[in-house]
Amino acid sequence: MTMHTIMRRVCSVVVVLLLAACGMLAPPPSATPPPTDVSATSTALPVPTLDSPPTTANQPTAVSANPLTLPPTPTPEPLPLTLWVAEEGAAFERVQQLAAEYGAASNLAIAVVPKRAAALRADLLAAQLIGVGLPDMIWADQDVLAELLIDGQLQPTATLDPAQVVSAALTGATADGHLWGVPLLLDNFLLLLYNRQLIGQPPTNSDDLIIASRGTQQGNRFGIAANWTAARWAVPWLAGFGGALTTPDGNQPTLNTPQMISTLNLLRELQRAAPPAETTTTSPLEPFAAGNVAMALDGTWALSVYQQAPVAPDLGVAPLPRVSATGQPAATLVDVTYLLLPATLEGELLAAVQGFAAYLSMPPIQAQLARDLQRAPALRASLTDQLLTDDPLLMALATQAEAAISVPPLVAPAAPLPPSIHSFHC
Repeated sequence: MTMHTIMRRVCSVVVVLLLAACGMLAPPPSATPPPTDVSATSTALPVPTLDSPPTTANQPTAVSANPLTLPPTPTPEPLPLTLWVAEEGAAFERVQQLAAEYGAASNLAIAVVPKRAAALRADLLAAQLIGVGLPDMIWADQDVLAELLIDGQLQPTATLDPAQVVSAALTGATADGHLWGVPLLLDNFLLLLYNRQLIGQPPTNSDDLIIASRGTQQGNRFGIAANWTAARWAVPWLAGFGGALTTPDGNQPTLNTPQMISTLNLLRELQRAAPPAETTTTSPLEPFAAGNVAMALDGTWALSVYQQAPVAPDLGVAPLPRVSATGQPAATLVDVTYLLLPATLEGELLAAVQGFAAYLSMPPIQAQLARDLQRAPALRASLTDQLLTDDPLLMALATQAEAAISVPPLVAPAAPLPPSIHSFHC
């Protein structure tokens, strides 16, 4: 073996040893393919948020605690309703305000349209003829109710518990076993008015009324004034004696009865303390307004005149006295305000109107209306509300509301209110 051959073999061994040493430091490449570019895949990784830890490709993705925010649902347009109101002045404005408040809370757009009670029937027929401007509900008294009921324009209201409503409010809207209006308010009460300078405490029974009227007569000062020839002034005493104007069916007058005779006798006894007819010019109640009469029997419709007359600073208000012979209250004839539902109302509109009717039938709402409109509520539960008991006038109305009487709707409407003292100015 030559030296040259030996050197070639030594070099080969050294090369092998060097290659082996390099293999220990760096293993051969893996057969696993290189990672795929994330941007080239079809599934995107979740974007980390401040309240969730970052994720890796080998860890499950955490679900964010924040729900997906959806665009707000648009508020539906208010449902339009039309309310005809047979009120005037401040009373109309109060109803308008009430409708606006309820409409805003119930997503209703209630258009309140003023109407004269005497023309409402004709206005409704005209609106039906042209098919424009028809009401979805009507705010009116029992005279309008009777007219529209005869025309077939109304539908019965939802059943109310009769025990919750004063008798007069039921009578004024009941026919054929149905209630044709939602009872709201009682108005046009006859009251005992008195001059506090001439009489300390108002009498509470008819005997004391006679005594007090005669005891205050002196010179040009008289005891009591009233509209002696108007039937509305006789009705309370007739009811107190247990009588009525007609038979129960309303078809025949009941004038020749012991109760009517007792009523006329009482009025005659009271009239003896009244100013002579020749001393009055326009009304038998004028001397009371001037401050020359101790007491007067007159209605709530005349109070605004007395409040501007000389008697105003000393004007007192009390319920009518009871009839001494029977112990029964003198039951005043009243007018009743109702919410009426047209016969053609149905579906969504009917449901909306029934909701408004239910709102008006809440005792606190009726107490507020009674206070603001100076009337009595139709609901018994409202009669003892502090809004009424703290006011002498409203307390007098509430006291008489239970015994008040009204005319059934299919009987001819009561005669218009007598002139009382409307025709003179102080």
